Amino acid sequence: MLLFIILLVSIGIFNVLKVSADHHDRLQHQETAETTFMAQPDRHPHRMVHYGHYAFRMPSPLAVIDPGLDAVTGQS
Repeated sequence: MLLFIILLVSIGIFNVLKVSADHHDRLQHQETAETTFMAQPDRHPHRMVHYGHYAFRMPSPLAVIDPGLDAVTGQS
């Protein structure tokens, strides 16, 4: 029982650290995408959107327990 509790706590800590690192990476990529998008020269809005802009989806709070398909489908 003690081994099970130790494993459960260590997995929980690992998942919280991973979610935190992913959040930091997501914010960094969003800032880079926003800077790149805003640095475009002035042009018609319809043409600007063809060059793309990323939107990063925030994971649900339950992703700490079960990340689901985010590793396969991505978050942007």
